[in-house]
Amino acid sequence: KTLELRDYIENNIDGLTGLSDTTPKYKIEWKLDVDKERAYQAGINLFEIGSAVQMVTNGILLGEYRPDDSREEIEIRARFPADQRTLSSLDQISVNTRNGAVPVSSFVKVDARQNATSLNKIDGKYYHEISGINKPGYNLYDEISKIKQWMEDSDFEDSRMEVRFGGLTQQGDEATNFLLLAMVGALFLMFIILVTQFNSISQPIIILMSVIFSTSGVFLGLTISQVEPSTIMTGTAIVGLAGIVVNNNIVLIDTYNRLKIDFPDKNIEELITETCMSRLRPVLLTTITTIFGLIFLASGYSIDLLNQTVYEGTSTVKWYQAFGISICWGLGFSTVITLIATPALLMILEKFTNWSKNLRGGYSG
Repeated sequence: KTLELRDYIENNIDGLTGLSDTTPKYKIEWKLDVDKERAYQAGINLFEIGSAVQMVTNGILLGEYRPDDSREEIEIRARFPADQRTLSSLDQISVNTRNGAVPVSSFVKVDARQNATSLNKIDGKYYHEISGINKPGYNLYDEISKIKQWMEDSDFEDSRMEVRFGGLTQQGDEATNFLLLAMVGALFLMFIILVTQFNSISQPIIILMSVIFSTSGVFLGLTISQVEPSTIMTGTAIVGLAGIVVNNNIVLIDTYNRLKIDFPDKNIEELITETCMSRLRPVLLTTITTIFGLIFLASGYSIDLLNQTVYEGTSTVKWYQAFGISICWGLGFSTVITLIATPALLMILEKFTNWSKNLRGGYSG
């Protein structure tokens, strides 16, 4: 199965190169058994046969020697030259028996069998591994998806085996799971805090909707910029934006609530209009300064102030480019949509609340 999978990858997956696997490399192992009964009948000492066999294998240990400049002892062994250490040499070595000289091979049974050089284990189970290098210009996750699709279409797996994808794929999956958990935890904590502060459930929901807008802006920016998303950088940017973009909505809704208390005679349209006019400048300034602070990181260029030059960033800058683009586009897109959607949602919420009160008042009357 391992070789079948490797063959498919080599012939059909262009984005992976330098393939290697840990399937065992079988080699021939020779097992030598002495026929003790026949040796006894011939009156031969087993030690003589064993010594002859050792001469064509590991050799006879004569002693040990430790040089003055070493702490380890070196074995001294006697054996035939390398070109004579073959099984056929047993036909040329004779031992004296009751009936005269007989070749040692007459008392030795030679058995050839396959033996694997190594078998890997993990969690008590044998496993084989296929590794490769992702070619530049190819998306690793797209290539892995092709492999998974082929495995499903060809019924590659069965109940006796399990296929796992490791390396960058495994690290990316672990990072994704962690970031998703962090995102859910952050949103839950923010929701609880907002509910306690605003004493409402509907307004915190409107505030947290900005997270949806920022996430949409992140992927819109990466698509327009044609920058490949990074699980770690993009995910970190989305989680970070969740804590940034809600500030705009908090400012707007908190200002609206204060104006509603200070000017109870004004209608909803006037309160919302005054809220937007008073908070438009702070919201835009905060967004613009943040975007300009990350504009060079998002563009992939660096400034050398000492030499007064602008040059294309290093590989490290390219690595963080996805982060800069995600923050800039997510924050900018969310700000624009927030300034439109939040007042509209507030208007809908207030009118629905008033309609509910009037409806309940009509029933009670």
